[in-house]
This record gives sequence, structure tokens and C-alpha cells, in this order.
Amino acid sequence: FISAACCGEMADDSATRTFSFLSDRDASLRGGRSDRDMWETPGDPAPSSSLGQAGSQKGRWFSHHPELLGPQPSPSVARNVVGSQALRRRSGAAEKIQSSLAALDEVVSSPTSHVPPPALRGYTPGSLLRESFRHSPGQHLETTPPDHTSFTTPLSTRLPDTPMASMSIMDETGLARDLLTAPTPARVESSPIGDRTRVGHMTGHMTFLEETVLGHPDTTMMEDPVEKIGSELVTSFHQAVSSLLHASDVLQLAEALERCCESQLNQLKEAQEQTKSTLSPQMLMELNLERGTWQLLHVLYRDRVESEEQGEGMMGDEMGCRSEKEVADNFFLRNSTVRQAQLVVDWLEGNALSNLESYPVKVNYFADSVNWENTLHDIEHGIGRGHIVTEMDPDAPVRQHRHLSELDAKDELSLSKHLFACIRAGQLSKAQELCQECGQPWKAAALEGWKLYHDPNLGKSMTDSLDVIEGNFGRDLWKVSCWEFAREPGYSVYDKAIFAALSGNLKQLLPACQSWFDCVWAHFKVMVDILTEERLREHGHAGGRGFEDLPPEYWSTVLAPEVIFQEIEASPSQLVQKQCQDHFHIVQKLIILDNLEGLVSVMHEWLKDSPTIHQLRLMSHLVVFIRGLGAAVDEDMCTEILEAYVKGLTQHHYTSLVALYTARLTPPLQVTCYAQLLEDIRDTEEQKMCLELGRKAGLDIGVITKAVVENIRNTGMDVSMDTTALELGKEVEITKLDWNKIEVLNWLVFEESQRAEALRQGNALIRAFLAMRKHSAAREVFRKIPPDSIDVIRANWSRRSGGEPLPPALANDVREYHCILAYLDANEAFTAWFQHFHKQKPTPPAQPSSSRFTDRVAYEHWMKQYQTERERWRQQLDVLAQDAETKLYNVLLFVGGGWMVDTPQDGAVDEARASQMNLLRQLCLPRLCFLLHSLLHSTEQYTKCLQLADVVASETNKLYKEFRPDELQKLLSLLQKSALEMVDDQQSDELGYDI
Repeated sequence: FISAACCGEMADDSATRTFSFLSDRDASLRGGRSDRDMWETPGDPAPSSSLGQAGSQKGRWFSHHPELLGPQPSPSVARNVVGSQALRRRSGAAEKIQSSLAALDEVVSSPTSHVPPPALRGYTPGSLLRESFRHSPGQHLETTPPDHTSFTTPLSTRLPDTPMASMSIMDETGLARDLLTAPTPARVESSPIGDRTRVGHMTGHMTFLEETVLGHPDTTMMEDPVEKIGSELVTSFHQAVSSLLHASDVLQLAEALERCCESQLNQLKEAQEQTKSTLSPQMLMELNLERGTWQLLHVLYRDRVESEEQGEGMMGDEMGCRSEKEVADNFFLRNSTVRQAQLVVDWLEGNALSNLESYPVKVNYFADSVNWENTLHDIEHGIGRGHIVTEMDPDAPVRQHRHLSELDAKDELSLSKHLFACIRAGQLSKAQELCQECGQPWKAAALEGWKLYHDPNLGKSMTDSLDVIEGNFGRDLWKVSCWEFAREPGYSVYDKAIFAALSGNLKQLLPACQSWFDCVWAHFKVMVDILTEERLREHGHAGGRGFEDLPPEYWSTVLAPEVIFQEIEASPSQLVQKQCQDHFHIVQKLIILDNLEGLVSVMHEWLKDSPTIHQLRLMSHLVVFIRGLGAAVDEDMCTEILEAYVKGLTQHHYTSLVALYTARLTPPLQVTCYAQLLEDIRDTEEQKMCLELGRKAGLDIGVITKAVVENIRNTGMDVSMDTTALELGKEVEITKLDWNKIEVLNWLVFEESQRAEALRQGNALIRAFLAMRKHSAAREVFRKIPPDSIDVIRANWSRRSGGEPLPPALANDVREYHCILAYLDANEAFTAWFQHFHKQKPTPPAQPSSSRFTDRVAYEHWMKQYQTERERWRQQLDVLAQDAETKLYNVLLFVGGGWMVDTPQDGAVDEARASQMNLLRQLCLPRLCFLLHSLLHSTEQYTKCLQLADVVASETNKLYKEFRPDELQKLLSLLQKSALEMVDDQQSDELGYDI
């Protein structure tokens, strides 16, 4: 029996019993042969369980290499054949078999399990050679540590009854323990990253999350668990980034983001268990893929960073390497290419591990420890003569060109699929256990043949205790046998793929690979095998003999990762080609290739397709990771990706998360993006929170809040201020847009350090309102500015300058503030007088129509009341008139050069502001003159009316320059009326002089 013989000595009791049984049964049941076509079916050939003989000639390798067989076991008492009732599984078991086969086919061919995989373990279970790092020499290894870790003993001892064992060559070299020791969360039941069978094309990703997670993230009561999970995922990523102490701690960031995805997967699973339904398979699949992406990023770049720090080739020493295990150990330490390729293999196997969890708890392919019981029954009862095998050894179907019983053939194919799934998940021990349970211990022993040989007793003295020998001394011969086995057409695709994966036969491995993950795993596993084999052959065989020659196809396999992915993209499978276009797979490919510049470029192209918020989340955090590594990438592209995510967070109202990512933009974009967020916030407490978050993130809050105010202040504003359109006789009402402009000033009054800017922005807004005669709106703006602002501004400047006077620009802002205050006071004073004069004047009582005494008495009483009220009204009118006159003159005769006139200053002048102030003088000063004349004329102060002409014509304030010709004509006409009134009273002449 080829494969088992190539593994070394077979002293195991179970193996001995098996060979004895096969020898006895072969002697008693040998018979004629029939055409193999009798049992072949279209598609895959009918499976055979024989995994030993590489060709159709029985024992060809025994004759050439008898030294490898060792002492042959003597035949033992043949196994008692169980009766037909115990062995045959016909109609009663058919349904169970079919259901089991369907479940296995579904998982192996297109695994879509919804249980997330455990995090990539800090070590790979079941290392054969790692145990030298954990146990002292001579210590017997038969315990089973927690977390499914098992220890494999050499072939001279009993095959251990352990649940799982790894197939990683790095495990065999003891390197997986060192490379995969990053802290990981406690293992929980989760769904696989797995192989996607239904993948969206290009932009068709995260579609379910985009459709469900668009609500406001601050909602505390989210009934939809999917919506809640999507929102929490965005928040948890933000927390992971904010917890970084330094930008270089990106490895911890990748690990934290992986845990975030796994946490949400666990929550989704719990929600599914509570609702007893599948909430979102699409969301689960996408979260699995993203979780795997962060896992791959963390594992590969941790090794790459450590390799760069320690230097390539400085981590190992080949001196003293005596065995294959030691050579491979040193090779993996010194060669980062093979080490990282093995990390990719381990990652892919870890992803596929959870697929095994979807299998039934126990699948009885055959009766307890009995192989092919239905075929044995048919042979004993002469059923199917001529096309059923006549011998029960594993090679009989291929050698005789006959087939097994129909039920056994189906079971054999299902078993092969299950074994390949175990190999695909890196669970060698589980595959071996399954072989033993199904009565095929020889196959379990054959799976041991790939392990590296190591004799820990070399160099010990005769008095030292001996340790067990590990691995396969004839591993090269075993590998050649596997290649010969793969050439046999009588074996199924999965039988060939099982041993092709262990012997580096890519051609026979690919037909069993049905997804992008499978193809990448196959290529990189073969790549690791070939590179390791090359190094082992350069060093030489441990026994001093030459290596068996491997087929030329083995050495011609492409090893360049770039070419590997090109071949995968050219796969004949349409499903694999479609999956190659998946965003997650593209990202994973570029991570494996260490092409970060290409990754940034690809993600930047995806921005053209309007990606969802969750796609932007993935891309932006990849950019954060890449920047933390200090990789040479296009910074403009990185900035645009982050900018898109910031805008997405703003649109979806993730208010508290924006500041952190905005701080990673360029300073101009920081102002633009954060101002865009603040513009829509009205709540005072939320405004304070955003300012504090921005300040902690390192944003320039002063510049940003100024931009917010200016953006809203200029919204819908006619900067030209057409005077003809504003000549209205009534006060213009405050609109909703006006209120927004007024309320936005709150951003500038929270801190005293921004009072100067608040004053400047308030003045600018008031200028606009005054120009549109919205005096009420201007007064509301004035109320927004705290009354102590002038004192605060002076105090702040004094502390900064050491007591120096205010600079000209700031002094002019303060002067403008006083000008506005004087104008508003004057306007309100005149309004108060006008209301009192026209609407509160007492009305005289009507004279009685009759001459009765009572009516006359009542009339006299009403007249007295009227006179009293009129006197009171007259006194109040005089007070209001005097106050209004004084305040109007305060504006017309404003000190320091005139109203709305700046003091001269050096340097650049704000031309827009100067133009607005000149326009306000032209709009407001003539109007105030008319109001003052109306007040004086109505109160019969005609002399003062004529004196107003002297004020307008004075060269001190030059008010006449602010009048248009028609306005001057109107003023002269009003003065003429006052002069005529004064002449009629004979108090003075037409010019106002006393007669």
C-alpha cells in the first residue's frame, strides 16, 4: 500500500488490524474483473476510496523501494462480517443519506454558511513540530490543550484522538506561533468570511446596509436590529480610530476594526436567534468579507513591519540545521516572501474553518468502523457480478476497473468532499479522525506523509533520554506517489485534490476550487510548497541520500503573486471571474501584493460610482491605515476619499463623528467640510458639543465658525443692495432666512476669544438688514451680541498687546458698532414719538345734541378729563420729541468724521465693506433728515426746521453729499412749508429770524 508505506513504519495497532483484514479478505475474495465503464457516470468518475497505489499495477513501488516498508505485519484473525441486516442500508437509510449528501454538497461546492469565523488565531492548532518550543526533550506529547489544540505524534506511535490538526508548513516550522500572536478577542460562534457565491458587480456592495442604515444615528430606540448594527459599526470604527495614541499604531487599529466587525456579526447572530429568522444574509456576508479584510491587513503588515525593522535575512541562522524541520524553520525566518505567502494560506484556511461547522454533527458515511458495507454485502450474496468489485482492498475499484455499490459510491464521494473541506480549512486532524470513524485508517495514515522529518535525538549522548521522531523520512517519495496518484483517471476530483493540496500539484487542485478564495488558497499553498521544497533540496536529505525527482510540471508552476492573480482572473469559471471584480476581493488582492499605491488609486476610481456610506467607511479607514504606515501614495487621492466619507457622515447626520476624520484633511478642506456640518445645527448644546469635538481634534475653530457665519450670511443676499428696490414706506418683515442668519451668530458668542469676530460679523449682517430697511432684524442681530462685547474685546487685546490701543481695523469695527447703535436708537425713538403723536392722542368728547342740564354737566366732566389727558399726552410728546430729536442729531452729527465713516488706517482696506458703508450713508442719512423735519414740523418747531438746512449744508459733516438731487429738492420743499407756517404765525421771517 503505497501512501501508507511512504509514511514510514506502521506500528499502530489500528493500521496493523487494517492490513491484516485486507490481506485475509483479498485472499478470499479475489475474483475476475469487469469493464470499468459499468460503474462510471457522466461528470466525475465514480469514486474510489483507494488512496494508496499510485497506478493500476499493484505494488509497483514496493518492488523498487522495499526498504521503506519496514517489517510487514502478519495477518491477524479476519474481521467478523456483520450480518446483512446490520450492514445493508437500503430503503430505510436512503432518505438520511440523501439529506446528508445534499448538506455536504452545499457546503463544499458553494459554502454560504452564516456563522462568522473565529478570529485568526494566535497560533495554528495541532503543530507537529512546534511542540519542541513548548515541551522539554523526552516529554511525551499525548495531551489535548484547550482551544482545539492537538499534538501529533510520529507514526511509530498511535494516531492521536484529537479534534483538529493543522496543515500549515509554518506550523511545522514553529513560526506560526510567533507570527500570529497578536491579541485577539475570545473565540465565539460566528459566520464565515467564506466563499461568496453571489457577489455584486463592481458597485453592488453594501447595498443592504445602504438601504437600511440611513436613519439618524442618534436615535436611541432602534427597533430594526440591522439598522442598529449598521449605525453601531460606523460608531465603533470611529472609536477605534480615536483610541489611537499615535498615527503609527495602525496595526492595533486593524485589529480593533476586525473586532468591531466581529462584534456586529455576533449581535446580528443573536438577533437572528431571537427572531428565529434570517434577518440579512447579504449584510452578514458583507460584514464577513470586511472582517476578513481587516484580519488579512493586520496579519500581513505586522509581519512586513517587523521584517523591515529587523532586516531581511537577519532573523535566522542556517548553521546547525540537520533536519528538514530545522531547515524549513530557518527558511521561514529568513524569507519574508514564503512566510507571508503562508500567512495568506493560514488566513484563507481560517476563513474556511467555519464551513465545517455547518456540517451535520455526525455523518455516518459507512457503518461503525466498517468500510463499504453495502459492497461487502453484495459480494457475499453474489449481487452485481460482473460489474461490482470482487475484492475489498482500497485499490480494487481502480485495479479491477469495477465500481462499488451505488450507496457506497455516493458515500465515498461525499466523504471525499468532506475530507477536502477539512483540508481546505487546514484541519488535518479532523480529516484523519473522519477517516478512522469511517473505517479507513490507512487513509488517515496517508495524510501524515507530507510532514517534515525531524529527529530531535541527533547530537544526544547515549545516556540522554530519547524523544519521539517527527515527520516522514520518505516525504519525497510520498510526494512523488501523490503525483502518480493524481494521474489516475479512476479517482474523483476531490480525491485528487486532497493529495494535490499536500504535494503541490496545482493542476489537480484547481478543479476542486469553485470560488475566488479557493483559487487563491490553491495557488499560494502550492507556492509555499515549491519554495520550501527548493530550499530543502538545496540543503540535502537528512539521510544523506538523494531526493526523488519530482515531475517537471511541479517546478514549472508560476510563483509570482502578480501572475497568480492574473491567472485567477482568467479562470474559466464565470463565478470566479465575477468574484474577481468584487470590491472586497480587489482590496484583498492588493493587500496581498503589497500594492498600496494601486489600492488608493482603485478606491479613488470607485468614488465616481457614488459609493455607499459603508463603502466609504471601509475605504477611508484603509486610507487612515495606509497613512499610518507612511507608505508613498497619492495624498490628493487619499484626501478626496476621506473628504467623501466626511460628507457622507454629514449627510447621514453622524454629527459627533465628523471632527475626527475632518482633522485628517488639508486645512482648507477642514474649514469647508466642518463648516458644512455646523451650518445645519440649531440646538445650542449640540453646537457646543461640536465645537469641543472640533477643538479636541485639532481643528481651527475660529476660522471654521467664521466660515459658517459667512456662508449662511451670504445665502440669498443681494450684495449690490439696489436702492430703488428698497425705497419702501414700511418696515420689511423678518423672513425665515433672516432668522437663520441671525441665529448663526451663536457660533461666535460661546467664547470670549471670538467676540471680535462676532462683532465684525454682526456689523456686516446689520449693514445688510439696514440696507433693506429691516430694522427689526437689525435690532435682533444687535441683541445677539453680548452687551459687554466692547469691554471684552478691549481686555483681550490689552492682554495680548500689553496695553496697546486697538489696531485700526478693530477700532473701526468698534466705531461701526456704535454707529449702528446710534442709528437703531434714533429710529426707535422716532417710532416711539410717531406712535404717541398719531395713535395715542386723546380724542375730544362730542358736544351734546340736547340742552339738558345733565348732558351739559356730563360734557363738562368729559372735557376736563380730555384736557387732563391731553396735557399728559402733550408732556409725554414733548419728552419723546426731545429724545427723538437728540438721537437723530446724534446720528447726523456723529463725532469723529461722521456716521459710518472709518478712521484712516494704513494697509489694505476692505473695499466691499467701505462700499456698503457709503451706500448706507446715502440710504439712511437723508431719511433721518426727513424724519427729523417731520418731527419738528409736527411739533410746530419751525425755527428748528429751518436750522436743519444749516446742518445739511455744513462742511463739517457734508451731509449734502449723501442726497440725491431729487432728495435735495424734496428737502427744500419741506423747508419751504415750514417757513410759510412760521410767517403765518408772525413769529419770525421766512428765514427763521425773529421779527
